[in-house]
Amino acid sequence: MQAQHSGSPINDSLGVPCKSDEDTMRGWSEHYEAALNHPRSPPDASIPVDAPSPDEVECTIWRLRNGRAVEADDILPELLKCAIDPVSRVLHGLFCTV
Repeated sequence: MQAQHSGSPINDSLGVPCKSDEDTMRGWSEHYEAALNHPRSPPDASIPVDAPSPDEVECTIWRLRNGRAVEADDILPELLKCAIDPVSRVLHGLFCTV
């Protein structure tokens, strides 16, 4: 069966155009294996990995700017500030878990 392509043909790892659906799937598989599977880089020592303290979480919430556009979570900064104690406790617990 001849592969149906819209646009440019897909090439395999040797640069040869794929002639079948199986070749195309193998080409994509090879591409993503090479693109996504590589050795881990050593951790950056300048980035803290400890969970923030409850005070840090609360201070960060207070620093959020009011009147900003709502992000993907649809939670306004003003709403977080209205319930700062329970919100900061829950977020702190979440950060500790992560």
